[in-house]
Amino acid sequence: KQWYQRRVAITAGGPPKEEPVAIPKVTSSSASATRSSPGRSTDVQSGPLFTQEKHRLDTDRTHDNLQQIGVGVSSLREMALSMGDELERQNQDLGKLSTEANKANMGVNKLNKDMNKILANT
Repeated sequence: KQWYQRRVAITAGGPPKEEPVAIPKVTSSSASATRSSPGRSTDVQSGPLFTQEKHRLDTDRTHDNLQQIGVGVSSLREMALSMGDELERQNQDLGKLSTEANKANMGVNKLNKDMNKILANT
């Protein structure tokens, strides 16, 4: 039986691709047969080569995760910039609307004043 550990390799300009990396399971009988000297194990699951490979895979996985985070942060940045542009446009529209509302309010106040004069004279 083989155990697989998946690793994501991100290629420039393309979507992430998954590549299976096979890590063979070693039984205790095969591990004892591969010992090169007493006290020093070359067991695939616990020896220095396995530790180096595990560290490399962990480093690769961390690197891939950081690249994915970077892509996400870039996407969020673009969305934030787009939202900022939209808010600026809407703010300008609100400024124009406020000016128009103030003009209309002054006109209504003038009409009320004129109506009060007319009513006072009758």
